[in-house]
Amino acid sequence: MAAAPTEQRIKAAATARDQLGKHQESEHALTKFAALLEPNPRSVLRFTMAFDILRAARLTEGRPIPADRLALWAIITTRWPALADFLQRRPDAVRLFLSRDDALADPVPTDLRALFANPGPEIRAVFNHSEGGPVTADVIRECSGVA
Repeated sequence: MAAAPTEQRIKAAATARDQLGKHQESEHALTKFAALLEPNPRSVLRFTMAFDILRAARLTEGRPIPADRLALWAIITTRWPALADFLQRRPDAVRLFLSRDDALADPVPTDLRALFANPGPEIRAVFNHSEGGPVTADVIRECSGVA
């Protein structure tokens, strides 16, 4: 007899809890992303907490995600929350970062248009990072639990 959905969720949550016990390991693995963060202790703390929460959520869903991809998504959610919210709803809009025409105004909210029209080097560094990047629509779906 197959395990009930509730039992499966409990097992997944236990696995996630066990994985969170490896915080020091993940903290070491995340140091390679330090240059992508704002240079203050609060942003580092927000990033590590966001990473741990995202990882636990994906593990609870039974979808472990490569740590580097998840780290990039955690950076996006903590540094640019409005952008992350928009991309979570419309992951395919990430392609607009590559667009150089004025056609991007339609699907992008007014408050994000300048960001899409001229993504600075900080955003480009995150979305194209050699470890876990590039951040594509599939990566966004996977990391945000939409996949």
